[in-house]
Amino acid sequence: KVERKYDDDIYLNNSSFECARLAMGCMVEACARVAAGEVSHSLVIARPPSHHAYANKAMGFCLMNSIATCAKLAINGELMCHDGCHAEAVERVLIVDFDVHHGNGTQALTWDDPNIVYFSVHRAFESRRRWKERTFYPGTGKSLEVGGPKARGSIINLPWSEPKIGDPEYITCWHRLLLPIARNFKPELILISAGFDAACGDPLGGCDVSPTLYGSLVKPLAELGPVCLVLEGGYNLQVLAEAFPTCARALLNSPPYDDSYLPVVDKCKPSALNDIMETVYAQLPYWPCLGDANAELLRDFDQLAKRLDTVSLVEQTQEDYVQVGSKRTKKKTAPPQEDDSSDSIITSPIANEKFNKPQQVYPATIATATIP
Repeated sequence: KVERKYDDDIYLNNSSFECARLAMGCMVEACARVAAGEVSHSLVIARPPSHHAYANKAMGFCLMNSIATCAKLAINGELMCHDGCHAEAVERVLIVDFDVHHGNGTQALTWDDPNIVYFSVHRAFESRRRWKERTFYPGTGKSLEVGGPKARGSIINLPWSEPKIGDPEYITCWHRLLLPIARNFKPELILISAGFDAACGDPLGGCDVSPTLYGSLVKPLAELGPVCLVLEGGYNLQVLAEAFPTCARALLNSPPYDDSYLPVVDKCKPSALNDIMETVYAQLPYWPCLGDANAELLRDFDQLAKRLDTVSLVEQTQEDYVQVGSKRTKKKTAPPQEDDSSDSIITSPIANEKFNKPQQVYPATIATATIP
């Protein structure tokens, strides 16, 4: 029985906290076993999900942010199993979030931590033609949100500007963006926020990813280090029944990844390729390895590079917001001017003032829970 509506998408009853605590405990246990070397990889099937939850706010069906909590515990050497098994501290944690909604809570909790790299691929707008009026939930995760002053480049956002994104776009962004960074970062622990709502048939996602593709996204990550995968979104039971087992098979038996599956770039939607390259340009100052992975594309997008002084734009985006208590408030400064030169062939929202507004970031503390 629902006793109280906490927010537009949060309903609470007498068992809500206990369920969230158990979900947190399952994630901590799974991560501890992996980090201690008792198992190679782990999967967590738990509800409620976590990646929208802040330290002091529940939202988006999420009550506690277990994935960010486990990343912090791993860095601090505080992961422990219920039977007393203790995992040593790790220096580098990679969080990969392929839920169709941006993990705003996870980003906020890892915003200024250089030891944790957070990568999210998600939808940004309901429609490219209407993006000024209506963003896709939760409306965060812009490509220029790259982390706090101590951790520039630790936040990597790839927001899709249009719906109906499918397999070619996801595989291309994996090889052009995520995997070069992951190989360079050399994570000791990989946490995956596995939301399957970008799959074809999901009632909320509006994308066209094949359910069986998710295993191909997980395989190359499993070759880079130990993986703990936790279930996030996904609102079609048939899709979940197809997609989740492919991830399990990828972790149970991870053969060498076949790069021949990589589609040629011209199979991507033009808007999606533009989205990928905007994120590449935003991250190039912090991840030079992206230059080698995208050499030919960088030449093709040379005019976009001339339009955007990415480093100064990122710095201005971060500095335009000041911390006031638990909220980040925009300074009253003049907006950046967009270059309207006639020789620009790429129409990019990256130079638009509204697109550059980062989400308010709550203090980077973590929720705690007793392991059951």
